[in-house]
Amino acid sequence: MLALTARMIDVARQVDDDSQVFVRVDRPWGDYQAKGKHRLTPWHVADALLRSGMGLAGINLELALGYEPGENDSRRLLRFSKLLDTWGTFGVPLHITLNCPSASGVDPLARMKFKVDASPNSQVGTEDHQAEWITNLLSMIMAKQPVVGIFWGNLSDAYLHRYAHAGLLDANQLPKPLWNSLTGEPGTDTWYDIKAIGGR
Repeated sequence: MLALTARMIDVARQVDDDSQVFVRVDRPWGDYQAKGKHRLTPWHVADALLRSGMGLAGINLELALGYEPGENDSRRLLRFSKLLDTWGTFGVPLHITLNCPSASGVDPLARMKFKVDASPNSQVGTEDHQAEWITNLLSMIMAKQPVVGIFWGNLSDAYLHRYAHAGLLDANQLPKPLWNSLTGEPGTDTWYDIKAIGGR
């Protein structure tokens, strides 16, 4: 995988010398290593790519919050803060891609078949919780100097998407509370310029 990634970066450079290449790291905590199928942590993979001198412009960390244990990042804000501090030691710009469910149950348009966390202590799976969790997380993320961009993983639940119920718009294309929290008046304390990279 490391060699394949390096080759793709090399091809991208050949196509466009001026392009800025970011590598997206899915599940940057590396929880999947508990299954014993990976020899390198996500951090070590990124470190190897950066040391190779391929000229990476930065790293994109994808965080999927509120999904089944072992497949999500349901941690306290302090843990997220430490995660960003650790990845910030590379000295390259960080982009953050966020996903968080607003409902539980089966989502027929979700490509990733991770279930929404339904453990007894979990409070995820409601639109209000999605808005509260992400709003609190954003305040911390934006305080981190290495972070230069924040992206939302999916705009609408009405179209094919990666994570279940994680859109800013519901299946009827109606805005969820999180949408309203993010789209205040430009220039005010409640406005964020966040780009959705999935859906339409």
